[in-house]
Amino acid sequence: MVDDTLKKIEFEGTTFYYKVFVEYCEYGDYYWTDFYKTNNVSKLERKYWLFGPLIPVPKNKKVFRLELNIENCNFTKKEIRNKISRKVELIDRCEEIKNGNVI
Repeated sequence: MVDDTLKKIEFEGTTFYYKVFVEYCEYGDYYWTDFYKTNNVSKLERKYWLFGPLIPVPKNKKVFRLELNIENCNFTKKEIRNKISRKVELIDRCEEIKNGNVI
């Protein structure tokens, strides 16, 4: 089950879920967007922090992060797509290296 606060986005046939975060500080606001895969990983955690029964808690697997707010009107669709495309290429490259295709 996917967290209700996550929004869905389709990119080149792949479904990602994303969430925009903001941190306020005295020097200005800092925005970033985390992207998650559709499949969830359930993790066993204690119900009451240190004690209680172990219960499965669904956790979303973060795939990558963009250091900007993708819902910001100051960025065009083309700019956002280029940034996401670059991250997806890097993920694909990591998979190729794991499979032994270095060159």
